[in-house]
Amino acid sequence: MSLVVRRAVRADVAALARLNAEVQALHVNARPDVFVPVSESALAQWFHAVLERPEYRAWLADADGIPAGYLLAVIHDRPATPFSKPRRWCEIDQLGVEEAMRGRGVARALVEASVSWARDLGVGSIAAQCWAFNSEAQEAFAHLGFAPVTLRLERRLDS
Repeated sequence: MSLVVRRAVRADVAALARLNAEVQALHVNARPDVFVPVSESALAQWFHAVLERPEYRAWLADADGIPAGYLLAVIHDRPATPFSKPRRWCEIDQLGVEEAMRGRGVARALVEASVSWARDLGVGSIAAQCWAFNSEAQEAFAHLGFAPVTLRLERRLDS
């Protein structure tokens, strides 16, 4: 398999939307109280707008010329507060790899592209988060060198 990771451009919004649809379906299935089904055309519009924002960067992984995965990252700048120092970090906002392509290094290649970008910008850390129900993502991020930093808890009041 020939794997090429490249920066996603406006012409890639349909591929990004298609790849995201699989991730979104997983989220809708697990937490329908939070997530809604989204059409690929709506996702394409959203990606089109996000790709124009300078703090965002998206990459596409092509396996033998076919989009197999994507990653969307964002740079955050937080000023100092009475509680914390100023902070600048990169966050992996979205990462999706087609099910049939998992375990072949696609996620690793995408994460490394975002790490390289963050380093080039002088950012000191890269973060990722995933929902507690997504154990596959948790395992993948751990395998890629990510370690827990915070734990967010929820108490649902509707039951």
